[in-house]
Amino acid sequence: MKRACLTGIALAALLTAAVGAGAGAAATSCRTVHYLKHTTKLVWRWEHRTVHGHHVLVWARVRVTRSIPATRRVCTVTTTTTTTTTTTATASTTTTTTPYRHIVIAIEENYDDPHVFNSGQAPYLQDLGFQGEVLTNYHAVSHPSEPNYLALFSGSTQGTDNSDSCIQTTATSLAGEAAAAGVSIGGYVEGLTSGTNYDCRHDPFSQFADATAAERDFSAFPSDFSTLPRISFVIPNSIDDMHDQGIQPGDLWARNHLDAYEQWSKTHDSLLVVISDENASDPNYLTNRPGENGNTALAIIVGAGITPGTVNADNFDHYSLLRTVEDMFGLPHLGASASATDLIPPQITTTVVTP
Repeated sequence: MKRACLTGIALAALLTAAVGAGAGAAATSCRTVHYLKHTTKLVWRWEHRTVHGHHVLVWARVRVTRSIPATRRVCTVTTTTTTTTTTTATASTTTTTTPYRHIVIAIEENYDDPHVFNSGQAPYLQDLGFQGEVLTNYHAVSHPSEPNYLALFSGSTQGTDNSDSCIQTTATSLAGEAAAAGVSIGGYVEGLTSGTNYDCRHDPFSQFADATAAERDFSAFPSDFSTLPRISFVIPNSIDDMHDQGIQPGDLWARNHLDAYEQWSKTHDSLLVVISDENASDPNYLTNRPGENGNTALAIIVGAGITPGTVNADNFDHYSLLRTVEDMFGLPHLGASASATDLIPPQITTTVVTP
């Protein structure tokens, strides 16, 4: 609801009436007060540290306080009865919400954010963290790869915990519920046509009967991003997703193939989400089948409505991402997504404060 901002004259009229009849004329004086508004948040950045007597650069989370110049209008009303009243003008706040137009979810392999950011091999993904929001407590739900892809895509591991064997199922997937609701969805899978370094356990579209029609080779990923489906998954091959040859090839591929969309998304009500399927360094790898204790995974969100440099330590997992997508496009909640928490608000919220 919009509220009008009271001027000094309006304030004088209201306050004179409040003093009571017969109080006499009122004199009003207003001034602008300048002050510093302090904000504090946690951010990831390079820090100079001394380790074993050596000066090194480390990727660390630090608390940063910013002081922003601000002003407010203060008016004083004085009547002939020597009664003085001081007040501060009220600001008008307007909040609007805008639906997301597109979301692209790119899936990497086997690493969480500390391993990626501290590797020295991922300059693009490090910059992506600065440009968006890093979810430092995001979890995979099982081991090895297969159950995590199915969980993200259907709200259930479909009984594949402790297995990397591909399945064929008629269970409802995100692709199926999106198609039923008239929401466009597509899977862009590198190597799907050629078979080069293609791995079906990293490709949920190939395993659900209601999703195969939405699958295509990554070569079909458009350069006109406005023609993308509302929901898109990008699945690199087993080298470019960091699985076979580590972090550096995956970071290079992401920069070459995702950066243009990332920049476009910020001004077109869209999002890029980059996650990994699981943490191969999970100290509880053999018992987390299913399980999330220590099984943290990379998760970065960039785009419209996302504050750059944000670090979010709330507890999330693949079911949270599935629910977020469902809530963005008004889809039913599949399986465990029904009890999950959204990663971010499902619409872009903009608040404008008018002094």
